[in-house]
Amino acid sequence: MIDTGRPFAPVARELGLGEQLLGRWVARERARLEAPEVSAAAEAGDSELEGLAPRERAVADG
Repeated sequence: MIDTGRPFAPVARELGLGEQLLGRWVARERARLEAPEVSAAAEAGDSELEGLAPRERAVADG
């Protein structure tokens, strides 16, 4: 989508995803491409949350 400019709706349908979820993924990837050092830190934070139980993860996310 970033390279081709395809609209969210048809791509989301093809992948079986919600448009909002796909939009968040694309926004995160665009941010990563613009500032790789910042997104690397964010990904490190995300990986730390993966080891938490769902309730702990929700508290950590705020």
